[in-house]
Amino acid sequence: MQLSDARKQQGLRQSDVVIELWRRGYRWMNQPALSKIEQCKLLPTPPLAEDLSKICNFPVSQFYGPHGLKIVNTYGDRSRARQTPETVYKPTACVPMDIIGSREKLHEVLHRNGYPSYNQFAIEKLAELYNEDARKQKSAPASVAAETDAVQKSTPQVYHVEGGCQVESI
Repeated sequence: MQLSDARKQQGLRQSDVVIELWRRGYRWMNQPALSKIEQCKLLPTPPLAEDLSKICNFPVSQFYGPHGLKIVNTYGDRSRARQTPETVYKPTACVPMDIIGSREKLHEVLHRNGYPSYNQFAIEKLAELYNEDARKQKSAPASVAAETDAVQKSTPQVYHVEGGCQVESI
């Protein structure tokens, strides 16, 4: 059975499915994308396949072919599937190969040190950085004020006067 047949057996139009998927957080979904999924030209992510399965009463395993291609749900937490540009920022970085050696070596080092992925490593390190920055900011006002006073006291004042500059000595 095809997804389109299952959808029709439920008495649903493509627009009905798209509206339901929008309600579930798939704001990028539209009728052409659903049509491509139904024609097996576009493979849905595991969370999307699960939601389509529920909406259309269609077995999830059917999305991944007759051989039961197993796709690991890399999302772990289904809420990641519904992330939007307003809720997440996806930074990229070009890391020289002489630092990481190879992609395989990078993943090996990450796993050996308890990180399931580079993404998790980056999230944890950024969280540590932000926590450290917050601690510094809490203690900063007194020290920053003292540094500012010290700089102002040791910095000569320069005034522009007719014919040049005049330096006020401290």
